[in-house]
Amino acid sequence: MDRISIVSSLVRKSVYPLLVLMIVLGVYYFSASLSENRRYSQYSIDYLLLTPAILKEQPVQGATDVVYFYSAADGNKPTVITMEFRSAIALSEIKKLLADYFKSQGFKPNNIGIFTKQNEEVLVEITHDNGDNNQSIKLSLLEYLWNS
Repeated sequence: MDRISIVSSLVRKSVYPLLVLMIVLGVYYFSASLSENRRYSQYSIDYLLLTPAILKEQPVQGATDVVYFYSAADGNKPTVITMEFRSAIALSEIKKLLADYFKSQGFKPNNIGIFTKQNEEVLVEITHDNGDNNQSIKLSLLEYLWNS
């Protein structure tokens, strides 16, 4: 075999499978991004494809029972990506951590528990569970198709 046929064979063996993989992932992403009320964990491919960095990098350490929800935009309804988790950190510390984090990401506090930036809003809901030291935290990122 000459060099050209060897290179051609290597290209076929490596490029075609990658091309097929990219097409399959593209189709999966397209179908996932149009879904309504999609629930997933951080160990899912949906986590990699649908979860924005602002939720992946949230500062509350030791989060447990983490679950994500995704709902596609539809008409006037924005895309909503929600992260729900529990934490044993003190309520006041969680509030400060999240407020400082969202401000550092360019969000401005709008109301209690609401941070806004251009066409995005983050809603923060914290519930103290009676009977234990855990807080239930819900972070919802709303992405509007236009600036509000």
